[in-house]
Amino acid sequence: MRVPKSQRYRIPAEAIRTIAALVILREKVLRPILAAVTKTTTHRKPNQRSLIDEHYETIRQDMFALFKDQRIAV
Repeated sequence: MRVPKSQRYRIPAEAIRTIAALVILREKVLRPILAAVTKTTTHRKPNQRSLIDEHYETIRQDMFALFKDQRIAV
């Protein structure tokens, strides 16, 4: 939204929250998952895995399968 009689723009608060959420999603969720998708070898898993580790592993496996189905090089 442009500020009248100016070359500046005003960003609504809701838009800032949306941008921040997308950046956090990219940095904290998508990057680690996509980095892990390229690893096809599995290492010895620890005896105690947290619930979040299980979720990341499930997502990693699903992303690997999706890339394979879509014929995207991994």
